[in-house]
Amino acid sequence: MINILKSPIFSLLKKPSSILMVHILFRALQLISAAIYGEKGNVLLARFGGLLLYSVFTYMALKKNKIGLWIMAISIFVTGVGGFITGIFFVSMSQYLLKPFSIIISAYFILGGIILLPLKRKQVIREKYISTEA
Repeated sequence: MINILKSPIFSLLKKPSSILMVHILFRALQLISAAIYGEKGNVLLARFGGLLLYSVFTYMALKKNKIGLWIMAISIFVTGVGGFITGIFFVSMSQYLLKPFSIIISAYFILGGIILLPLKRKQVIREKYISTEA
């Protein structure tokens, strides 16, 4: 059986920079989707402002700024928890592509939020189980 945790794709996806970029891409896709499906005015402007703000905090997190890391870790974790709950309870079983995608991307964001947390006690766990080195 293939160990997915040792695969090169998973090694790439669990890097902090990959987690941050996937989150920015996810937010950008939400903005594009909102524009295509007709959200107008202040809602679209708020989504664009949020994307810019997330981009700034992502840049700060990539530069190892503690405030940027904390904000992005909490934001990604909360996004993951909210998406997971939505995917489990509010996406109907008839949407057989959306439901598993929602659950998988949400689980990825939950794990990503945990990996990004700049806690010293997590260092042993990171080194032993989720090494972020390529």
